[in-house]
Amino acid sequence: MTRCGRPLWLGGLSLALVLSWALVGGAGAVAQAPTWGQEQEVPPESGAHVEPLAVAFPDGTLVAVWTFYDDRPEDPPGVVLRSTRPPGGDWGDPVTFPVRDVERVNAVVASRDGGLEISYNDASISKKTEQVRTWRADGSVGDVTLTNNRSFDLKVDAEGDVVATRLGRLRADGTHHRVVYYRAAGAWQRAPDITAQRDVYVPGPGDSVWMAGYDNDQTRIRVKRWRPGTRSWKLEWSRDYDRRPQYKPYVQGLDLALGGKGRALLAFQQREVRGKGASVRVVRRDGRSGWSKPVVLEQLPAGKHRQVSAPVVAAVGDLGAVAWSSTNSDRAGRDVNLAWLDGGAVERRTLEVTRTSKGHHGVSLDVGLRADGDLLLTYLQQPGSGQRLVAWAGAWDALVPTVLVPDASVVRGGSAFLVPGLAAVVSGTSGGRLVSFARED
Repeated sequence: MTRCGRPLWLGGLSLALVLSWALVGGAGAVAQAPTWGQEQEVPPESGAHVEPLAVAFPDGTLVAVWTFYDDRPEDPPGVVLRSTRPPGGDWGDPVTFPVRDVERVNAVVASRDGGLEISYNDASISKKTEQVRTWRADGSVGDVTLTNNRSFDLKVDAEGDVVATRLGRLRADGTHHRVVYYRAAGAWQRAPDITAQRDVYVPGPGDSVWMAGYDNDQTRIRVKRWRPGTRSWKLEWSRDYDRRPQYKPYVQGLDLALGGKGRALLAFQQREVRGKGASVRVVRRDGRSGWSKPVVLEQLPAGKHRQVSAPVVAAVGDLGAVAWSSTNSDRAGRDVNLAWLDGGAVERRTLEVTRTSKGHHGVSLDVGLRADGDLLLTYLQQPGSGQRLVAWAGAWDALVPTVLVPDASVVRGGSAFLVPGLAAVVSGTSGGRLVSFARED
């Protein structure tokens, strides 16, 4: 997903077949439905796609990466393949990652050379470690640049700067710490250790790493920034809550996006406490005037046992978007909500109201935003034993919902992308297939 300063793609969501569309939630003129291309299957080797990952490059090139396992026990644990789809073209023949004994690929991001930065688990008997290296566009690989026994999470921005994070060992005082690495054009640089929180790390403009997180007591939110060459993290914004149990709002989820030129967007979720229901709030940083006061996007009534999900955010320039879901008043369904931030103005819409007697076993929601103001929102809903994927695409005042998958054929894995000139989804479906749809401007 990109949130400005990060590539505009969404992870953890899936798509199979575009079947129908309907305007949902609110009256008004029906906008023209987006035109998605025909389903394309990513060419498989002789086996099923497993744990698919994908990235999008700024020019609209898509790259899918997956692991597949052969049934023969004498083979190594897994083989990693990738396929590339040029703008407007078809998926190419799979290329094999020239590294043996890969058990699992944990993260993939676009690298500066047109290849990939890849974090994978080396399952060989002599190593059994997590490694990070560059898988170049020509199929060759660079040296192992990071290694540990814990997996690395990777984030990249539009300039190709990469942040790699992993969990550190437990300290003597009983706390973990986060190990953070940053790389621009040169080698990895290690940031000062920072107390491990429920946190998110993103590369920022002007060679920097930003983090947002909250402590284990869930009563303190912090946004910090580190610049290479400095010895400590700088506190950018914070909020502390009363620790008394009857007043303590528990922070349960947050997301951070950078809009460039000192702009930042932070959204967070608070659970229900005595006298107040659960809520979603947002705070913005302008490059000139600093941080705004938190704005309440939704405040549920107290005592109704209704909840909101952790929000997801996207930002580019002065534009921002926040998406979240909340249980609706009949407690049998869920609302999908979107807030639009343009400068200092904030607008909010309920995009979908779903009601089902089977309830919701899980929800996955993400949002992407382009500099031209186009949005892409994806929502994986699980009513009862089935699943369906819904997407909204277009400008804020002309978002068109499309039912992408109406049944249980969606599986974990897959990515949705919003880059200049392209909206696309790469997805794993039941049976080990990997398919994609694209909408090219």
